[in-house]
Amino acid sequence: MARSTFRAALAAMTLLAALQACATTFPAASRPTVPRRGGGSAALHPEVRELRRLVNEHRRRIGCPPLEWSSTLARVAQRHSADMARRGFFGHVNPDGEDPFERLHAAGVEYAAAAENVAAGHPDAVTVFAAWMRSRGHRRNIERCAFADHGIGLAENRWTHVFVRSHNSAR
Repeated sequence: MARSTFRAALAAMTLLAALQACATTFPAASRPTVPRRGGGSAALHPEVRELRRLVNEHRRRIGCPPLEWSSTLARVAQRHSADMARRGFFGHVNPDGEDPFERLHAAGVEYAAAAENVAAGHPDAVTVFAAWMRSRGHRRNIERCAFADHGIGLAENRWTHVFVRSHNSAR
């Protein structure tokens, strides 16, 4: 999809999804790098830890491997959630026109496949997870067994969940 068409589609989704959840999947980048995995859950917000648990519990139930936590992807997600809260917008594209693909690239993350779920207004992990499971696009991202790594950001009830499959992933 052409970048201008991609941005127009994301802008339309943002308008239609005001203060609700929206999901998107992005094309592959050109060179492989593996997002930094790891980072204990001790420093994570309790609701982020709970969402991570809910997602991986669901994936196990449907036969997908659990997603590996990536501190790099979590930083990308957290920065986007904080940006949405600070500047009072909701969507995949920020007011400067930066989309998830550009955020991942700026963080040095390149991948075979990537997706992002965003949501606003949900007070806790249980309600955002339930909303995403009722949405075909969000659910597809969560249930895509090929995704291997993820990170979650949360700021003032703005949620961002980034999913990645690296070029060298066996999945």
